[in-house]
Amino acid sequence: MVIKLNVWNNYFKKINSNSKSLILTRIIKSMKHTKFTTLVALFLGLTLVFASCKKEDTLAPTLTLKGSNPGSVLLGGSYTDPGATATDEEDGDLTSKIKVTGTVNTNAVGTYTLTYSVVDAAGNSTTVTRTVNVTVNRDTYLGNYTTSEDCPQPYGLNSSPTISAGNAANEIVVSLYYFNGGSLLLNVDGSNVTVAANQNPAPVGDHVAGTGTLSADGRSITMNMTMTPQVGQAVSCTVTWTK
Repeated sequence: MVIKLNVWNNYFKKINSNSKSLILTRIIKSMKHTKFTTLVALFLGLTLVFASCKKEDTLAPTLTLKGSNPGSVLLGGSYTDPGATATDEEDGDLTSKIKVTGTVNTNAVGTYTLTYSVVDAAGNSTTVTRTVNVTVNRDTYLGNYTTSEDCPQPYGLNSSPTISAGNAANEIVVSLYYFNGGSLLLNVDGSNVTVAANQNPAPVGDHVAGTGTLSADGRSITMNMTMTPQVGQAVSCTVTWTK
């Protein structure tokens, strides 16, 4: 062993300093390369392990409506959709991905539906709906009208009545109901109209009852009327007042 070491020492002494430096550099690089390769292999292995352990995304996004549901707007008004927000456990904020279908026609009384939907990167989807009611109030009814009717004589109705506000919040008054005068009190509930109780418009004095509806565009009222005279048989007819 001593002889071998002496031989190695003698050989190493014969090598100049530059060669010694080169040998040491190669040894160090070899060691560094081995460490780097080991680290890369370890990193790739851990990546594969975590990838295989990752759960499949089956959770749908959360979609939240802003504003009221149901919403409402007066006939002839302007409706602005308050919108919605969406978040996902994996993808984060998905609000910009929300799609909205449906329209609200504010020129027609009715109930409308807006549908909101969003899909995350894994294909999970969520859908919610908002109901919007286009409604009327008493002011919708007020104005000047023309009359069309099929009432038999002598029940001649005024061809150009005026409807004004009554004393109560749900009351309207048809002025000049008959051709020669008299007023008729009506109760309104949304688009539904009912002749108020105990209506005997002067000067004729007939008892009048009936129900009707406001048209979707708010421009006409159609009533099914029953008029009972003080003497004689009751008669029924249809009356339409149009702005």
